Amino acid sequence: MPLTTKQKAEALHALATTALSSSLAKLSNSSRGVPSGRDFHFYANFDGFRSPAREIAIEIRKPLIYPNDDSIDEDGAYDWLVNVNDELLERFGVAADEYQRVRKEEEAIGRPMEADGFQVVFGRKKKGLVGKYQKSEGLEGSNDNGSLTTGVKVAVEG
Repeated sequence: MPLTTKQKAEALHALATTALSSSLAKLSNSSRGVPSGRDFHFYANFDGFRSPAREIAIEIRKPLIYPNDDSIDEDGAYDWLVNVNDELLERFGVAADEYQRVRKEEEAIGRPMEADGFQVVFGRKKKGLVGKYQKSEGLEGSNDNGSLTTGVKVAVEG
């Protein structure tokens, strides 16, 4: 038995006010942990972040490239996006835990790191030796072609 216009309107209203809005709210809340801006550019230096981000970008572009592809299911796409988001956050958490573990091990054997282990460097670096560790010092503000450069250094044994 076909649905009446009123029944279709009620079903559409129920979808828009309950399932869709709650799904979007959940998706929005879960995406807050994904790095953005400067944080994204920092984490993009690491293959553990860059590789899944590249895979996600490819999957997200598929509906734009192939808009009439019937194999793209909206519910499946939503589930995929939530799963990818969860996987990305889980991989990031594992990488952060690994970094903390290595940092604690190095501190335990007497190899102190910078306050957070990283140093943002602007311009050309003047390298100096502090104890037996290499440290970037000095900021000159521009590179050989005159543009400002930035980088991240991790304290390592020299």
